Amino acid sequence: KMRTIDSDWFVPTMGFFTSKTSDQQIRWAAFANDTRYYVMFAVFFLFGLIFRYAAMIKETNVEYPAASAFSFVLAFSQFIVADSTFRLLGATAYYSLLNATLAAEVFAVLGFGLAFSRGRSTILKSFNILIPISFLIIFTASRIFNDDGAITEWIIKYLTPMSYAAAGVFCFLQYASLKINAEGMSFSSKRRSLLVSMSLIFVFIAISFIVESLQAQAVESHWVRILSVIPLYILTTSIAAAVRKNYRIIETTSISSFHKLSPLPESVNGVIINLDLKSSEKLFRSGAQEEVGGTIVSTVLSQIWARFVASGATVMQSSGDDLLLIYPESLLRENPKVWFETLQSVHEELQLIAHQLADSQPDLATLRHLEFRAAASRGAVRPLWRMIGATRVPTWVEAGNKNVFVDTSRLLDLERSTAMPRLKKSGSILIADESLESELKKIEGIETKAIQGEGKHGRNYQGLVTVIDTWSSANQAE
Repeated sequence: KMRTIDSDWFVPTMGFFTSKTSDQQIRWAAFANDTRYYVMFAVFFLFGLIFRYAAMIKETNVEYPAASAFSFVLAFSQFIVADSTFRLLGATAYYSLLNATLAAEVFAVLGFGLAFSRGRSTILKSFNILIPISFLIIFTASRIFNDDGAITEWIIKYLTPMSYAAAGVFCFLQYASLKINAEGMSFSSKRRSLLVSMSLIFVFIAISFIVESLQAQAVESHWVRILSVIPLYILTTSIAAAVRKNYRIIETTSISSFHKLSPLPESVNGVIINLDLKSSEKLFRSGAQEEVGGTIVSTVLSQIWARFVASGATVMQSSGDDLLLIYPESLLRENPKVWFETLQSVHEELQLIAHQLADSQPDLATLRHLEFRAAASRGAVRPLWRMIGATRVPTWVEAGNKNVFVDTSRLLDLERSTAMPRLKKSGSILIADESLESELKKIEGIETKAIQGEGKHGRNYQGLVTVIDTWSSANQAE
């Protein structure tokens, strides 16, 4: 019987491999010498694209450009080290490119470490320049001296571990500085933890390079460079966290239907209302005593906000206990009195909230009612997108020949001044300027009185003042 290489007879006596074992060895050799480098090339290149895009979005961040350069240099090094590249280029061109890439990696690591530790921008710029310069110098020197791997071995044994160790030292020094100068600051606590982690990772990579260089002389057989994925991944998670935070802001920010139009309208006409809570200081103080700050006022404002939005209004701005909103002309054509009716329902809502607060908050047990003061004016506004840093924020500006934001604010000031007339009832106050005078007089069952006073810069403001009083509804609820 013929005995083949598949026979068990060959293995124990002559040391030959069976065809199955040979196939496994060939597959492993192909992976170790070629495939793994192309896989890591793709991974590092993807990191480079992510950081390059992040750097374009947030130009003030110094970490992203440095991380992008570091990633692209690592990607190129993985492509060069592959066995197929060696066979394609030949030894001379191969070692020239490899030496130049390893030299560029040294400066890329140092630049990344400095950027992460928030080094001086001038120093970071110099490292960005040194990366291509070092590549060209080492490439030229290797071609001239016809290097066959001696420079490569020297760089991988000494310069590469030293650069990673230096990056770790940079991060640790920044950590020590923050610990000394920013003790007790909550935002720097996360930063310090991140700096310690990056410092330990860089030092661990440096030690791993030294250990592996002692065991494996050829740079092609090194596996430690794969560990560079760890610091890049950590920085990528911070980008993901920032993106998630921005999405949350977008989801919770009130973006009007007008800001979603393209192009944005030149003006939006309607009734603009400027409203704030009366005697809100008591609510703020109660929240401070309960260690919840302005949560009580914010909760009250959220409920009346929802009431306005349900009636078709667009909230333009909210700050403290203030609301600035508009009822667009398209809505007023269907129901001209919708803005006044909603103010009445908001007053009723506040009375119910007052009773709930009195029952649930000991400091507010004596609270009997909640009221607002509001100023209304017909005018035009314009939606805009404003850039604050790298973030687009929806905002509004006046349009037409009337400064409606200033006018409503000055009318609210009249409510607190001596120009305020005596009224028979008490309740929430509405002051409407002359543009709404005829509409206010058409509403039955309300008392109106003329009001006139002087605002800032000597300008006179006048309009009608009325009390929104629904005590009967509040008493029924009680």
